Amino acid sequence: MEIPLLKPVIDYVFISIFTHKSNEKALISLLRAILQIDIKSVVVGPQKLPREGPFLKSATLDLVATLNDGTIINVEMQMVFYKEYIDRILYYWAKHFTFQPIIGKGHGGLNKTISITIFDTGSRFFPHVHSRYTLMECSCDPKHALTDKAEFHFIDLSRIEEMKNITVNKSLIRWMKFFRSRTREEMKVLAEEDACIGLAFKTLEIMSLDENEVYQAWSREKFWMDQQIREEREQAERKREREEGEKKGREEGKKEGIIQTAKAMIAKGIDIETICEITGLSPEDLT
Repeated sequence: MEIPLLKPVIDYVFISIFTHKSNEKALISLLRAILQIDIKSVVVGPQKLPREGPFLKSATLDLVATLNDGTIINVEMQMVFYKEYIDRILYYWAKHFTFQPIIGKGHGGLNKTISITIFDTGSRFFPHVHSRYTLMECSCDPKHALTDKAEFHFIDLSRIEEMKNITVNKSLIRWMKFFRSRTREEMKVLAEEDACIGLAFKTLEIMSLDENEVYQAWSREKFWMDQQIREEREQAERKREREEGEKKGREEGKKEGIIQTAKAMIAKGIDIETICEITGLSPEDLT
């Protein structure tokens, strides 16, 4: 019986695959597929999360790479999307952009910094399966770019079927299939079609046989599952509080309307006892 493969959409697994020293070609292939630019070489920077120890909530896993032209790339794999995640993306982009040394070259020498996030489930927040954002002037037609040094890419793997209908980017489709594959057979087919995916697949097979790697991946998946449950509970609680507030507001507005009507009846000379009987108000409500 074959041992099941780890899921490449688990951030720990994703990072382990693409930071492996023998998988530079796989990383270049993935970045080329997403960015649609020529990349000759890439240097992977240090990771933020240690390979050992508990996965605390504050821990982060991301892949930081520098291209041959100096462009800085931050890549993250996320199992679930939350709107609050956008602020986190902006924060990390700013960190990577401002971390660059400016001594001797000034601010004009800062390199382009690109943020790439791949979601296993994106909840259709973004307009496209692959959405690209830059800094543009809002009212110009054609658009006027403020700078080309900021770029954000978001890819929703759950919408891969849309990708097939709108693009000829076969390489990106293959990578999306690889990340979403749940069987060894599916991955083998993709590995045979694309040698770079074959490198990633080989690393995944080796990781899946390592008990420590399996435990680390399980820990990260459990973390995301627990976080999703907490988020769903918090969303449900916020919805309940909002609905209760809206209901209370409607009731208070309705009562205020009845009180105004009752006061108008008093002005017409109708006695309070009769008004209370008709409206259901108490005498205290009319004082």
